[in-house]
Amino acid sequence: MFSKKNDGNEFSNEGKGSSKKIIKFFKSTRILLYWHLFWCVFWQYILTSLF
Repeated sequence: MFSKKNDGNEFSNEGKGSSKKIIKFFKSTRILLYWHLFWCVFWQYILTSLF
C-alpha cells in the first residue's frame, strides 16, 4: 500500500511538472520555428549560390 501511494504521488507531481514543461515548450517553439526557417533559407541560399 505504501509503495502504491508513493507511485501515485510521483505520477501526480510528474503530471504537474510535465504540463509546465509543455507550456514552456509551446512558448519556446515560436523562437525555434523562426530560427529553423531562417537556417533552412540560409542553407538553401548557400547551396544554390555555390552550385
